[in-house]
Amino acid sequence: MRSPQVLFASLALTTLAYGQSPPVQAPSTRVQARTLQPRRLVERAILRGVAQPLMDLMLSAESAGRIEAMPVEIGQRLAPKALIARVDLQLQRAQIKQAEAAERLASATLARLEALLKDAMTSPQQVDQARAQAQQAKATLEVAKIQRARSTVRTPIGGVVVEKRLDQGEYAMPGAPLIRLLHDDVIRLVAHAPERQVSRLRPKMPAQVRFTGLDEVFKAEIHLILPVANPKSHTFEVHFLIDNHDHHIYSGMSAEVDILMATHEGVVIPQDWIVEGEGARLAFVVEGGVARRRVVEVGASAEGQVLISKGLAMGEQIVTFGQRSLRDEQRVQVVER
Repeated sequence: MRSPQVLFASLALTTLAYGQSPPVQAPSTRVQARTLQPRRLVERAILRGVAQPLMDLMLSAESAGRIEAMPVEIGQRLAPKALIARVDLQLQRAQIKQAEAAERLASATLARLEALLKDAMTSPQQVDQARAQAQQAKATLEVAKIQRARSTVRTPIGGVVVEKRLDQGEYAMPGAPLIRLLHDDVIRLVAHAPERQVSRLRPKMPAQVRFTGLDEVFKAEIHLILPVANPKSHTFEVHFLIDNHDHHIYSGMSAEVDILMATHEGVVIPQDWIVEGEGARLAFVVEGGVARRRVVEVGASAEGQVLISKGLAMGEQIVTFGQRSLRDEQRVQVVER
């Protein structure tokens, strides 16, 4: 038979054992997560620009006189070496005839005196003088021919006439503008890049160009970058050359330029999956139902996406929703979105 003391101790232990509650685990926090897979990040620069003709020429008269013919009109497309104007061509022809006659006379006089000199019937001084006059007459004829050539104005290149300053019957002075000609078989697109982007741009970088009012997307590449900033906007001119043989692009059209700067492959995630805290960028991954905090380093970024250069690996399960309230080592439950 047990003693009263042993029975009391046994009852006390039994009561204690049945009355104690087991430890309660904290409930798991619900989060959303995604397995990291290789993705591509494309860095682009989006610029605005305006179309300009490759060449903008003001063609002028080289000699003074009345315009005898000017068979061009505004909007007309001209081929290279097309006739623009003839200035006092009749006068130039008359001057050439006069110079030709003078040159023939001087040459004949020189030949006659050279023959007389052989028979000592004239002096060497007279022959020298005749020779000088013959050379002068020949030079005068050459000048007259040059003047005649200058009286006919032709296009150095093909293009479209956009201005006509003088017309047939009017008097032209040397250097007086006749027409303005745009060579637009090739368009120069001038865009403007901000300081933060221009240092990363390089000639030959490919681009896609979309002009306002045109459905077609034009392929281009950077032709040159002017190394001088606009003092007011602090932007730099970036030039592109675009083929325009069908003449669909007009000078002055505005355009959006999409430049491909770089392409990256790796761990690419949305910026908002990262938590800023404790002087570092953090992300949470799920391992065995527990959230693990990772310090991450960010590389390139574009359109809200960032390239993770350190801290995450392919195949890991990253928390995509609910990460801002998590703590390291906290139990989590991944739920469907």
